Amino acid sequence: MNNLILITPTKEHESQVMEFREEMLKNGEGFYGCSGLNSVSSYDDWLDFEGRFKCLGWIPSATYLGIRIYDGKLIGMIDLRHELSGFLLKYNGQIGYSVRPSERKKGYACQMLFLVLKKAENFGYKKVLVCCNKANAQSASFSILSAIISGTAVLVAQALEERLQIS
Repeated sequence: MNNLILITPTKEHESQVMEFREEMLKNGEGFYGCSGLNSVSSYDDWLDFEGRFKCLGWIPSATYLGIRIYDGKLIGMIDLRHELSGFLLKYNGQIGYSVRPSERKKGYACQMLFLVLKKAENFGYKKVLVCCNKANAQSASFSILSAIISGTAVLVAQALEERLQIS
């Protein structure tokens, strides 16, 4: 299960992040956990998380790249939000993530969630909230499995209709 590592984006990841962006756009995908990658015109603008988030009134967060160990390929992105506003509490939760379409159904989402839950523990979080669309049962399954493996309590909300707390 240890095929990925999570790293903080730097300038050296520019080409891979922009390729990830193009693949997501080409496939009409949502940019969950990508810190607004779809709405910037350049990598440098995207990389200025703190400044951009402050201007937009967004919650502080930690954005990580899911990098496959054996070849260094960017597989996905995951975001750990440090606070929950009303909207995030209701719809998005503390963790958002995306796996590039060409790398789905290979277990990478579960690995990224597991790894970010460990980072959440390092930040001192005893519980995290993960929300997913009720139609996306696979996402809920990954959240639950990752929580069980990591031992972190996760509250999974599916379209505000179902909530499950694991402890």
